Amino acid sequence: MINSDVGLEPGQDSYVFAIQGHERRYHLTDVQSLYGATFCERFEKAWNRIFCLQPGATSYATFKRIRPIFLRIAVEGIKEPESAFGRVFASYRDRPHGLPSQTDWDEVLEFFRGIFSNVRDSSFINSESLNSRNKYVETINSGLEYLHQAGFVRRGRVEHRFKYIVAASQVETIAGLMVKAGRLKLSGLSEAEAAKQFIRANNTGLLELRRCLSKDFEDEWATFQHGQTLMSDQGLPTIEAVAARLKDIPFVEVNWLGQQFELSPEQCRGFVAHLVSQVLHYDLPLPIPEKKYRALINSVGGDAAVQRLIEGTSVALHAAFHILMIDTELKSQPLKDFPADPFVSKVIRGKRQVQTLEGKKNRALGKSVEGHISNVSARSGEGGVSGELVIERWVTMSQPLRNRLPPEIDTLWVFRKATDREPRIKLGSVESEWRAAFQNRIKSNPLIGGLPITAHVIIRSCRNRRGADGEFDFEIQKALANHDDAKTTYHYLDRNAVRKLLENAIRRFLDSWEASAASTIEDGARLLGIAEEDFDKRRQLGLENGLSFAAVLRSAKDEIVEEDDQSVSLPEHLRSFHSNAKSLQNLILVRTALYRHMDEAIVRNPARFVRVWIDWLAVVEGYCILVQKSRLRREFDVANDNVLLNIESGKLRVPLVW
Repeated sequence: MINSDVGLEPGQDSYVFAIQGHERRYHLTDVQSLYGATFCERFEKAWNRIFCLQPGATSYATFKRIRPIFLRIAVEGIKEPESAFGRVFASYRDRPHGLPSQTDWDEVLEFFRGIFSNVRDSSFINSESLNSRNKYVETINSGLEYLHQAGFVRRGRVEHRFKYIVAASQVETIAGLMVKAGRLKLSGLSEAEAAKQFIRANNTGLLELRRCLSKDFEDEWATFQHGQTLMSDQGLPTIEAVAARLKDIPFVEVNWLGQQFELSPEQCRGFVAHLVSQVLHYDLPLPIPEKKYRALINSVGGDAAVQRLIEGTSVALHAAFHILMIDTELKSQPLKDFPADPFVSKVIRGKRQVQTLEGKKNRALGKSVEGHISNVSARSGEGGVSGELVIERWVTMSQPLRNRLPPEIDTLWVFRKATDREPRIKLGSVESEWRAAFQNRIKSNPLIGGLPITAHVIIRSCRNRRGADGEFDFEIQKALANHDDAKTTYHYLDRNAVRKLLENAIRRFLDSWEASAASTIEDGARLLGIAEEDFDKRRQLGLENGLSFAAVLRSAKDEIVEEDDQSVSLPEHLRSFHSNAKSLQNLILVRTALYRHMDEAIVRNPARFVRVWIDWLAVVEGYCILVQKSRLRREFDVANDNVLLNIESGKLRVPLVW
């Protein structure tokens, strides 16, 4: 489309295009001056086709990386017209639908590989951080793959990726922040007791955070409900009647409305809320001068006070957003992708499934992955209002604004700044000033007040709320050793430490297995000799990690519930271990491989070892222990001897795992 705003501007050498629903526009003016308008029109069509259904942020971030690539190709091509750069540049500039040869395109990409592999080359990215440069290259490769699928470029990648040891996560859990703040003391405790205290403190802090967020949300909901009641008061004057009396009054005094129409303060609030709602939500032309309109709003407390009565506020949105973050364990971007109706299941085991809007999302190295499916709580409790109710109430509170959005925009998160008139959907403030305001409101909280709780802290705390992924074991070691930096603790990750981490992980796996197996037996907790609360936690952990097949007694009802439960993605035959000669050989072969490559993994990437290998070792060892304790002990020993002999003779090869 060509007009003064989008496309070629008449009489000017500029080119800017837009994609419906994207906040930013795409500038190709400098590209047009080199390649010409035909190239830009072709690029615009390809980009629109690729990103019209994707988030604007993803599209623009990729565009910012791809545009400089084509600019550099043009510059190098002009300098050396007989080179691969020259031929690629000419094919795009001179041929409306042409593509460069695969050989020339590969040579050009090899040039860029050299640039990005040189950390001192700042022509594209002004950073020597290996992680930053890798991410930059990943975005370029993603964009090139998309453009290839659209027929705009040949297939190819900037084949470079720095190999480096990933440092340990610098993000704390809530319990870790408590240790630093001196609110959690672990000194003098045994490792086992420290683990219990750490996990308990993390869970308590997370629960308190959710309770504070729920209080914010419920306060805003109660005020919104009260506003609806005030606006429906049959005793309120009409807007026309108030406008008529204001016509001959030079200015509005504070108590003018109540005195003129014999209204109580609450009725005054109701009338002003009704007036503002009609103007903002239903496009009522302003019936009185702007100054008098502002005076009426100020007479009942101002814009923020009126907004709470007529629609959802930033306080309510911030609370809803982070309550769902705690429930779903999703990071910020997937949460921002929630549609207005994210529910995709009925209530199952006290939870309800939700799904992000995007079915496919751009990821590192150009990979596409399925959109996120997670659970929200369906029951309110100690942590406050349920996630299900939060979504339903937020939809109600934001509906007046949602009605003003274009029909193609489907998002849960729509809001308005109190002083603005138009709705917004971009949530930049949810992680900045809104969070700062929330932390200021809870600064006197004795448990979590003053702690720098960010979205990353929340996610890490959620994922470790039962100490289920092994990272808590490492963080406890860090806290007991009084290390400020996680890297320091990794220097002490020797075989003894690995053994302790692995033993803890195996214990968790076996505990979950036993609880899952006994989940359908009456008095299962008593049979295992543990408290009912511990039994429930172990059983739930086992069910959430696919161990439901281990249940001793499985009724038809259990089968139906499990079949409807979309959180189980693997078929039955892949979720259970069927013992035979081949499966026992594979189990032992995997265990052998994991142990043989363990030392190398610890040295090359200790963070990944703790995060991934420990869990896999625990599962594999857990199965070996269970088989050896069963009637299949003899078959296991025979299979183990055969595998070791065959490896030694060369008949079997140890698989390479990483």
